Amino acid sequence: MKIEKVIGSFLLSLLFLSLPLKIEAATALTLKEAIRLSLKNNPEILNSQDNLKMANLSLKLTEKNFLSPEINLTLNPFNLINIQGEEKKTETEMELGGEVKSSKGCEIKTNYKGNYDYHKEKYTSYYSLQIKQVLFRDSKLTPAYLQLYKAKIAEEEAELDLKWKEKEVILSTVKNFLYLQEMEDSLNLTKEKIKQEQLKLEKIKKMVEKGFAGDLDLLEIKIKLEEDKEKLHNLEDESNLKRCEFFHSLGLEKNISLPLTHPQILKDKLKKETKKLVKEEFNKKIILQNIKVEKAYHKVDEGNLQLKTAKRDLHPDLSLTLGYTSKKVPPEEFEPAEWRVGLNLTYKLFDSGKRKISEKIAYESLKEAKRELEETKDSVETNIYSKKNELKKAISQLELLDLKREKEELELKLKNRQFISGIISKEELRDFQIEEKEIENSYQQALHNLLISYLSYRESLGIELNINEVILK
Repeated sequence: MKIEKVIGSFLLSLLFLSLPLKIEAATALTLKEAIRLSLKNNPEILNSQDNLKMANLSLKLTEKNFLSPEINLTLNPFNLINIQGEEKKTETEMELGGEVKSSKGCEIKTNYKGNYDYHKEKYTSYYSLQIKQVLFRDSKLTPAYLQLYKAKIAEEEAELDLKWKEKEVILSTVKNFLYLQEMEDSLNLTKEKIKQEQLKLEKIKKMVEKGFAGDLDLLEIKIKLEEDKEKLHNLEDESNLKRCEFFHSLGLEKNISLPLTHPQILKDKLKKETKKLVKEEFNKKIILQNIKVEKAYHKVDEGNLQLKTAKRDLHPDLSLTLGYTSKKVPPEEFEPAEWRVGLNLTYKLFDSGKRKISEKIAYESLKEAKRELEETKDSVETNIYSKKNELKKAISQLELLDLKREKEELELKLKNRQFISGIISKEELRDFQIEEKEIENSYQQALHNLLISYLSYRESLGIELNINEVILK
């Protein structure tokens, strides 16, 4: 008996543990949750995050190449040397070298070399230090600085790309979520139409049998019924495809059948924010802050540096070198330390005109970058105006449908009174209810379009897409 109680308690516990999982599995997906999952699992976001990580690592590597010392150790523990006419000798040799480069064009090299001759029982060491500094050259035109500059720009652009991609994914998620909602409404409406047409078909068949209707009337209702059935099949196929694509982008491949919750759009707040945003005039600063324009400016800056570098290469390089060498040997073989200071002049006497061609290429590249910059500014400004016009049109459309919706509500009340009074039939009332549902669907589509246009315009202005302002859930 005790064993049966224990088993019963265990099974009951398992039942209670499984309840939260079933409840969670049946929970509908909200728009805000869909956005959260998109930002977490969307492949484009993940790619942008990987690109940013790679850019960060590339920058760190470039900084270490030019701002961190590099030390090398070479050790030869046993060397057997045989020189013709001389005795064989055995020695151990060690060499330690270091190098530091800076983006300002300064190089510091140091080297230590030690050698022990087992035959002579003698240890010889050699130490050298060399400092080289390029003179009269813009520090920004050194190869080290140019490489560092490109790495920093790549990191900055990767950050901008990620922010822009996040906005695009949010907007795309809102569009796809609302579109699926609209398709679901269209499916329900089409099913209601088919149901109503089937009732009409049965009625027409009876009228044909009694001679009150002809075969033409029967064919017309059959054709309409088949057209709506085909429309229903097409809607179902498209809905299944879009739902599959959408849920895969969220990382919910195993929950494609999860229902969607209708978002509670704060219509009055949305209309108020929309009208406020439309009244505000955007300035040129908005255009300059656009990611596409910032990238175009980066290309112009890079073109300027390349042109300056090409012009600099046409002139000789002058550098200052400081050197110190010290060799430690037994006292009887004393050698004094050596100091050296020198100016080095380097000039390419002949290069088949390659430097001149490089200068022309850099000039043309800069010219093209400047032209692309102006085109990008114009394109961004045009896009902002276009998004603004779409937003104006969306608010006008919604206000027009507000009036139509109000008219439909009044007419529905009138139709209900007429039905109660026996003026119209149940079939006629149902036809009007379907028409009223079509108006309601159109209204919801217009409201969705206003929300999307509002977010699209904010995106074009570079404003954060905070949907919490206009959506409850």
